Amino acid sequence: MKLRQKKILINHKRTERIYREQGLQIKTRARRKKIAAVERQPVELPENPGVVWAMDFVSDSVAHRRKLKILTVIDPVSNRSPLIHPAFSINGKEVANRLEIAKEEHGKPEYIQCDNGPEFRSKELDQWCYENGIKLVFSRPGKPTDNCHIESFNGTFRNECLNSHYFLSLKDAREKIIDWWEEYNVERPQKRLKGMTPLEYEGMLKKRKSNPTSGRM
Repeated sequence: MKLRQKKILINHKRTERIYREQGLQIKTRARRKKIAAVERQPVELPENPGVVWAMDFVSDSVAHRRKLKILTVIDPVSNRSPLIHPAFSINGKEVANRLEIAKEEHGKPEYIQCDNGPEFRSKELDQWCYENGIKLVFSRPGKPTDNCHIESFNGTFRNECLNSHYFLSLKDAREKIIDWWEEYNVERPQKRLKGMTPLEYEGMLKKRKSNPTSGRM
């Protein structure tokens, strides 16, 4: 801009030529490597639970005014949800903290499938996954089917819980959401799970893994 003010003709080609002649180099900012990320592709569904978790966000509101953000996580093999967390605001650090709590109770997965939201691409979550030996697998742009299991769970969650309740406060929302979540995991038989609840089906898969001679159902 200063050169143009002085009526000196300049463009990017001339600038690059001058830099080459003077042996100069334009310093470019190094892009931070996602140390826990892997190639964008859907994870092949394993036979055993606890290997892959899928996570996403669902939005709602409290008293039709303040936005409610809900972190949802599901094991696509057993359909059991190890984590659901409603809050007014959830950043990458909070996602990592909630996953740490879920890890202590359920163990850690090998992969976590998610979309490209800023919370999931944060350095805090990336660092947590790296320290725990977990690979983050991001869905391909325009391919929501890469994470179809969490999309299906979120649809059920919205139809059966969010659309059925009016939340007076964050406390009220958490109580109603956790009640639904516990009922889904423990009491809800599912046709896909051979008529078992997610908790029962997960127990059956773990028992089969520890006793492979029992064969498949």
